[in-house]
Amino acid sequence: MTDPGAAAGPDAVAAARAYIEALASHDVAAVRLADGCRRVENGIPTGSSGPAIIRDLDRGRKYRVIRRVEIASIDVDGVSVRADFLVHVAFGLSARVRERFDVDETGAIDRITARIGLPRRR
Repeated sequence: MTDPGAAAGPDAVAAARAYIEALASHDVAAVRLADGCRRVENGIPTGSSGPAIIRDLDRGRKYRVIRRVEIASIDVDGVSVRADFLVHVAFGLSARVRERFDVDETGAIDRITARIGLPRRR
């Protein structure tokens, strides 16, 4: 679990960036998720453990439509990292994504909270 007294640092930003880039590349080598990591998307649980989320990033169908990501910003917000980016998917659509990454004391992501906007034509 995230230590409420610790501030997120460069390792947390690197962990968030690796996760975001893996959405399109499906290269999970640099993704660091805690075993107990949970992911919630628009209020709906979408990842029940670190290994399950990594498996989805690596070969899950729901991520195969993602062609590229365009990171607008990644900022440290206390003990969390907040990212704002565009996900470009098949069929000429893109969606804005805002994610909060809570990182544990080892630098591994232990919670991902995502807000995904409606897809739009590019």
